[in-house]
Amino acid sequence: MFELIFDIIIDFFSAWSQIGFLVMGTVFLVVGGSFIGYELYWRFKSVRIKGRILAVRATNAAAKEQADDKVFGSVKSFKTDSRVKPFGGLIIALFIGLPLMFSGIGVYMGYSYIALTKDGLYAEAIVIDNESSYDSDSGTSYKAILNFTDQSGQTWRVRDNISYGSSPSFATGTKVGVYYEAQDPENFVIDDFWHNMAIAIIFFCFGLLFIGIIFLASYFKGNKNPKKSSPGHKQNFSGEMYHSTFQYRTPDGRSFEQTSSMSSNIIIGRMPGTELELLVMPERPEKVRKPTLVWLIFGIVFFIPGIFILNMAFNNFESNYMSGVLILAGGGYIGYKLSVLYEKMTRSEFDRSLLKEAWQNFKTKGIETSGEEIKGRVLETSEVVERIKAHLKYYFVTGIIMLALTVGLGGGAYFTASNMINLSQNGQTANGEIIDVSSRSSNDNSGYTYYAIARFIDNKGQSIKFEDSFSSSQPLYRIGEKVDILYSDDNPADAIIDRGIYNWIISLALAGAAVLTLWGALYYFTAAQRFEKNN
Repeated sequence: MFELIFDIIIDFFSAWSQIGFLVMGTVFLVVGGSFIGYELYWRFKSVRIKGRILAVRATNAAAKEQADDKVFGSVKSFKTDSRVKPFGGLIIALFIGLPLMFSGIGVYMGYSYIALTKDGLYAEAIVIDNESSYDSDSGTSYKAILNFTDQSGQTWRVRDNISYGSSPSFATGTKVGVYYEAQDPENFVIDDFWHNMAIAIIFFCFGLLFIGIIFLASYFKGNKNPKKSSPGHKQNFSGEMYHSTFQYRTPDGRSFEQTSSMSSNIIIGRMPGTELELLVMPERPEKVRKPTLVWLIFGIVFFIPGIFILNMAFNNFESNYMSGVLILAGGGYIGYKLSVLYEKMTRSEFDRSLLKEAWQNFKTKGIETSGEEIKGRVLETSEVVERIKAHLKYYFVTGIIMLALTVGLGGGAYFTASNMINLSQNGQTANGEIIDVSSRSSNDNSGYTYYAIARFIDNKGQSIKFEDSFSSSQPLYRIGEKVDILYSDDNPADAIIDRGIYNWIISLALAGAAVLTLWGALYYFTAAQRFEKNN
């Protein structure tokens, strides 16, 4: 009886995971396809004309002020409560002290390495082994075990203090240089700058970046409430959304003044009087917008992962009776909701003529985007300039942050792509088999992630077993499934399952993200120049 219940539970969660994977891929695909389709619809159906920005509307400002009064009033009373002051000090100490500790660790690690390379003694060493350790949060990590002979002729067997995950930093048998302390040869560093300094730099930058974000957020918070500001205090107008009112003439000679229904919290480039190019629908000239790649970029960001997720989901889908039960239950729930909606719409008190009229308007006019329903206040030119200058003050800092992200993402893309190129060009291929699937509990205990364990025979006739580096909320492979393997002669245990084009998915994702953040950094860095040029 208990075995039957256990099997039912296992089948349920297996089906739930697989269907969830399909639903997630479908949602990504539909959202991405909708964004791409929307952008292509505008690109092919609209015509490009010249126009100018007539005015700018600021919306949500009143609601923002009311919300600020409530929020900051409660925060103020909370801060003045003597019972919570010690806790506030503790929180500040944690948020400032912990990042400082990270930066301090980075400085210490960097100083130790530089000091040993400057004052220590040099010797040739050989990597004789790699010690591996497993942690449920970070996975498997490796530390090199080395042998070297000091200046007195004594041989030392030492372990590196630096560990990296996924694969050993140095293959067994590799010859490396080391710097060691004369009085304590076990205190040593490997003669490799990035091996020692990468973590030190990351720790140092992480601490400073975190502290910078905290101070920046505090600074923004201090400027949020216009009513509480001193007479000379500049506002940042956070929370406002801006709509542009365009003035343009269609190809047939008709003039229009139209407020765009599309808005954003960015006011740069919305200076009244600015000449610009517009997209207008020929059959509905009141439907207008600025050309932008935002929708296309968002569409690609969702669409490509959606294809990948759906492909993996279909390739690894195993139907069972629980799959059918869940699909029927989901279909029944959707049907029930639609029936309730239909019942509400067809009640006697509901005016069906309004519904028919709305449907006819939709068929003939589509979704209205005239902008007439947009609320908010038209800003004076001086108010627009004031807001632009307030925003520009923070754009340089934002550009620095995005540039730092670009460097990190670009470095990750470069290293992952270089490793894959090296493995593809110089590595070996073999036929392998999935011999097991391991599972680990996620950090938040919300579920499990699954890793395939594969085995293959290398060109020396040795049987190699390794764990796949990719994981998912459901097993990607079945035990006994045949797979292609890519491995290096120097370290066969650092093999990967050959997924063809999907081997490059991480590098491409990192490179794409780096391009987006670089574009964002350039946009923020040049905002001031664009404003000065146009004014």
